[in-house]
Amino acid sequence: MLQFALNSASEATLTSVDRQLEDTIRANLEQEFPDAALQVVVEGNRCLVRVVTDEFEGVLRVRREQRVYRCLTELMASGELHAVTIQAKTSNEASSE
Repeated sequence: MLQFALNSASEATLTSVDRQLEDTIRANLEQEFPDAALQVVVEGNRCLVRVVTDEFEGVLRVRREQRVYRCLTELMASGELHAVTIQAKTSNEASSE
């Protein structure tokens, strides 16, 4: 999955901040994709976002990722989130992995 190096001295603080950022990201995604299966993994200011929804059926990969990214633009602009890996799939695509 997503692995980033964490400074062990500040791991407890990062965990609390990570959890807060994860909750914010998840809330933004749930608003845009209410019926989607979501996975959000945050480490520091980087994250992996996986959105599985049949809304993506027939939609180009780049368009799917743009829709997901739009949910994160405020966090990216503020610097709270620095990098994101997006996986945007239909349920058929996800089940065939």
